[in-house]
Amino acid sequence: MRFINLEGYRGFFESLQTGFPSRKVSQLQFLCASRRLTVHDVGDFEASFVPTIDDFDRLDPRFRIPRATWNKIPTYADYGFAVFKLKKTRSALWTKLSSTLIDHSSRTGDDVHPMALEFPRRNPDLLFFPTIHIHDGKVHPTEWFDHELYCQADPAIEEELHLDEGPSGWQQSKWPAHRFVMTARTAEIVQPDLPIWRRIVEGRLPNRDSLVGRGGSLPTYDPQPAPPAR
Repeated sequence: MRFINLEGYRGFFESLQTGFPSRKVSQLQFLCASRRLTVHDVGDFEASFVPTIDDFDRLDPRFRIPRATWNKIPTYADYGFAVFKLKKTRSALWTKLSSTLIDHSSRTGDDVHPMALEFPRRNPDLLFFPTIHIHDGKVHPTEWFDHELYCQADPAIEEELHLDEGPSGWQQSKWPAHRFVMTARTAEIVQPDLPIWRRIVEGRLPNRDSLVGRGGSLPTYDPQPAPPAR
C-alpha cells in the first residue's frame, strides 16, 4: 500500500465536481489514528496502515473499534485498514467526500487537503469503495448515505458503468479530465485524457461496501425522507 500526498491540490474534489451537474455537499465521518503504529508523513496528515483487525489494539483506545463490532462483519477478518490523523490536533476528524475536511481544532476545513492512498485490488475486475458505516462502535443493517463516488475505469468496468448510466445512476463527465482537473497536481492518480465517472449514493441503504464492475453491486436505493437535522 502507498500513501499519496495531495498537499499540492487542496481543491481536488471541488475540481471533480465541476465536470458534473451541481448537487449539495455530502458528509461522512472518518476515523483517526494515534502514533502507536508506524507513522507516514503525508502532507497535513500522519497516516498508518493497520494490517489486521488485531492491530487496532495498537491504536489509541479512543479510536479502537470493539472486537464485538468486527464479529458482526466477519468479511473484514482478513482486511487491512488505512488510518489518518490530522497533524497538530487530537480532535476527532470529520471529512466531506467533496474533500473539505473539518475538525474542532484551530485549523479550518479550507486548510486541509484530501487524503489519498493506493493499494492492490483483491479482485482486479472490481473497483472497491469503502462505504460501510460504523458509528459509536455499532454496525446497523441500514444507514443514511450521502456520498459521491468518483472513478476512472478500464474498458471492462466502463462497459458496466454505461449499463447503469443515467441521472440516478453513473454519470460521465462532460469533458476529459484535463479540461476541468489540474491533472499535473494529482500525483498521477487521474489520467488526463479519460473522462471521470460519478455516482451519487444517498438515502437509507443497506450498510455495506460498494463494488463496481461485473458481479459487483452498490447498496440498493430505498427512498425515504432524510432524518431531521440535529
